Amino acid sequence: MAIVRDLLNQVWLEFRKVGISYDLVIIEHIAAFLLEINNLEFPDEGLKPRKPNQANLNIERIKQLLEKAANIVGGYAKLLDRHIIYYLPNMIAGGGYPTPRHIVKIMISLAQIEPIHSLADFVCGSGGLLVNQAHKPQGMNVGVDISSEWARIAFANVKLHELNVLIFNSNALTFEEWATAAYNKFQQYDFQSNISNKEFLKSFFEQASIKDNKINSLSFDRILINPPFGAKIDTTLAEFSFKQKVSSRSETVFLNLALQKLSPNGRAAVLVPSGVLFSNSTSEKNLRHQLVNENFLEVVVSFPKDAFQPYSSLQTHLLLFSKVKPSKKHLTWFFQIEQDGYPAGRGRDLTQEPSQPNDLPFLEAVWTKHNSDFDTLFPNATNPQLGIKWITDDEICIGVICQGIGNNLENITYQPFDSQTGQQSPLLLVEVGADPPHQRINLQIPLDFLHNSDNNEQLETDEEETETDIDIEESKAEEKAKQVVQLLSHPVKAVAISFSPEKQIVTLNHVLLGVAVAKSAIQEQAYDLRPETYIRTQTESNSIESPTALLAKIYRNQRQLAQRIDNLFGHLESPPIATQKLPPPLQAEIQPFKNLSPEQFKIWQKVCEKTEVVTDNETNNYHTAALFTLEELNNPDVDEPTDVTRSTIDLLERMGVIVPVTIADPKTNEPLLFYRRVTQRDIWDLDSGILNSGEETR
Repeated sequence: MAIVRDLLNQVWLEFRKVGISYDLVIIEHIAAFLLEINNLEFPDEGLKPRKPNQANLNIERIKQLLEKAANIVGGYAKLLDRHIIYYLPNMIAGGGYPTPRHIVKIMISLAQIEPIHSLADFVCGSGGLLVNQAHKPQGMNVGVDISSEWARIAFANVKLHELNVLIFNSNALTFEEWATAAYNKFQQYDFQSNISNKEFLKSFFEQASIKDNKINSLSFDRILINPPFGAKIDTTLAEFSFKQKVSSRSETVFLNLALQKLSPNGRAAVLVPSGVLFSNSTSEKNLRHQLVNENFLEVVVSFPKDAFQPYSSLQTHLLLFSKVKPSKKHLTWFFQIEQDGYPAGRGRDLTQEPSQPNDLPFLEAVWTKHNSDFDTLFPNATNPQLGIKWITDDEICIGVICQGIGNNLENITYQPFDSQTGQQSPLLLVEVGADPPHQRINLQIPLDFLHNSDNNEQLETDEEETETDIDIEESKAEEKAKQVVQLLSHPVKAVAISFSPEKQIVTLNHVLLGVAVAKSAIQEQAYDLRPETYIRTQTESNSIESPTALLAKIYRNQRQLAQRIDNLFGHLESPPIATQKLPPPLQAEIQPFKNLSPEQFKIWQKVCEKTEVVTDNETNNYHTAALFTLEELNNPDVDEPTDVTRSTIDLLERMGVIVPVTIADPKTNEPLLFYRRVTQRDIWDLDSGILNSGEETR
C-alpha cells in the first residue's frame, strides 16, 4: 500500500502548506471532506467534523487524492478507519491513539457480539470498536468520548460505515446527562424506516424507567473499552457516580464503569495496563475481588509488549468478564500471546493485515470451541479422566485443548523425536488427576491430520539422499532423541497447546499458550491476574545448541538492544540527570524560524517563560528549562489545549527548539508526557563518546 501512503503524504502536504500541522486536526478535516464527497450532510448534528477555514487550501486537489486512495483500498469508510487514522505518528497528549484493528477484532470476537445486543464504548476514540463488528447493529450502540476531536472523527467513521450508532462528546462519568441526550435523540433518530430497530430501542430505554427519573439504571449487553492509561480523572465526579471511593487512575475508573453499566448476563472486554492485574492499591485489589467473586472472569489475555506500537510500548492486557454469579464449574482462561502477526518495534504497519506468525487466530479458535463437547475422551466414555478438543483451521490441526474431567491436569510433556522410528513424533504424554492415582495417557496425533496432502506428497517424492546427507540426518536424530520437553509444571484444569507445523518438514513446535483454572486457584494466588502466574512451564533438554546458533542468538539480541537504545535517545529523562548541574537554555543560539503567526509567537513566549532556578553552591544561581504540559499553555478559562496550541507545539518540536520528555510517575510507574526547551545537554557529540552534560556514553 505504498501508493496509498504516498497519496496521503500529498494530502498532508497540502494542509501543511497553509499552516495546519497538528495531525489530529488534519484527520478531522479529512473526515469532513469524506462526508462531503459521499453527500453525507447532517445539518442538525453538533458532531460534524469541522472543515478548515483557510481560503488558500487546495480542497479540490485534496478530494482528488482521497478519491484515488479510496479506490485502491476499497471505499472511503476503509480509507478513514484503516489508513487515515493511522497516519497519526504518535500517541497524542492525554494518551489518545487509535486501537490497532487486529486488537479490535479479537476483542469483538471474544465478546461474541450479536446484532441485537446493545453496545457501549465509553472512550470510543476513532470508533474502531463500534464500526468493525461482523454484523450491522440492530440494538442500541453508543460511543462516548470526552475529546471533541475524537468524537467528531468517530461520528464520521460511523456515518461512512452507514451504521446506526450514537456518538456523544461528553464525560462518560456524567452518565445521566448523555444517556438522557441519547433517549431524546432516539425519539428523532432516522432509522430509515427500520421499524424493528426503533421498537427495540424503545423497549431498551423503557427498561431504564425514564419516567421515574431512573435513567442511571440504563445498562448494556456488551461493553468494549480501551481507556487512556494514566489519564487524569475527576475523582469527585467518579466517586459521585460510583457512590464509593475510587482510584484516580483512568483505567481503574473505566473498569469500574464497565462493571456498573453491564447488564445482567452481559459481557465486557476492557484493556488494562499490567498494574491492574497485581497492584496492591486498595482500589485495584477491590476490583480484582469483584471481578473474581461477584462476576465471572472468563479470560485474561497478555498481548506482546509491542502489540500497541507505534503508539505505546506498555504491555497491555485484556480482561473479559460477564455479569453472572460465578460457580465452581466456571473456569478462567489465561493466555500469553507470543506473536500477533506484526514485527516487533515501532516499524509495524497497522494499515496492513497481519502477515507474520500470529497466535491470535488460535486464541479465537480456542474461545469459539471452549464450551463445545469433547472430540475424544480418555481412557473411555464411561469413566473419562481427560477430554480432548481438536482446534483446526482449514482441516489442519493447529492445536488442542486438553481438559481434566473431575481432576486437574498434573503435567504435560512431549518427546519431539521418536528414536525408534527415526521420525518426528508429535506424542503428548498427559498425567491426569490426583485421586484416583495418576493415569498416563498417550495421545498420538496423526501426521496426516497436521499436514495437508501437498506437504505429504513432497515428503514422499524427495530426491535420493547422498551418504553425507544420511550421516547428517542420523546425527540430528541422535540429538533430537535425547530431547524431552515439559509443557506444564503444575496442576491446572485445562490447557490450550498450539501446534505450528512447518511446510515440507515433518516437525512441530508445541507452545503452551493458555491454561484454565478454577476460582479457588485465583484466590490461592491472592487474586493475582497475571497470566505468567498460571502459565508456568519448564523446558528440559539434554541437547546443546551449536556454537553457530548461540552466536546468532547473541547477535540478534544485541541488535534489538541497540535499536531500543536508539529509540530512547532524546525521549527519556533518566534519574541521574536530575541530580546533575543543568546548563541554561540556549535562548540565543536556538530559536524557531521567523514568520510565526501572532498566536504562535504568544505560545512560544509562554514556552520561554517555563524556566526554573537551579541552586549551585559553587557558582551563582541560574535559570534552566523547566518541564511543562500542553495544559499549562492554556488560558485559565480553557479546559483542554486548543488546536492552535497543539499545532504550535507540534511545529516547535519539528523545528527542534523543544523536545518531548517522558517521565515515569514515581507512585504509579506510568509514563507522563511533558515538553521542555532544548538545552546544551541535548547537543550530543556521539563521535567523541562524550555528552555535553559530562556523562560518558556507554
